[in-house]
Amino acid sequence: MSGLSKRWKILQGIILLLIISIQANAQENFRIMFYNVENMYDIKDNPETNDDDLTPNGQLRWTSYRYWKKLNDISTVISSAGGGKYPPALVGICEVENDSVLFDLTKRAGLREHKYEYIK
Repeated sequence: MSGLSKRWKILQGIILLLIISIQANAQENFRIMFYNVENMYDIKDNPETNDDDLTPNGQLRWTSYRYWKKLNDISTVISSAGGGKYPPALVGICEVENDSVLFDLTKRAGLREHKYEYIK
């Protein structure tokens, strides 16, 4: 992966999750969070990314179970950032492989209850 391509991926990761359903009642309840999720990759081999280690046959033996556990752990951290009562209205994350990971995080994992949307 070229340096420019890697920087572009990082920039895409920074500008990711945007909430549309939670409206803050007051300024004190509006939270913004940034989270480096450290190599959040799906289990599929993508020839356009350097993800060989994060596949079922790769060095890290990245399995579907480990993928979903990590997604749910990330969901728990984000949800609890506001003390559980007010989850962040805006969350920037980095080190995410692709849109399918963001879809799984926001629509299929623990964050689905907050109705987050993502942008890249």
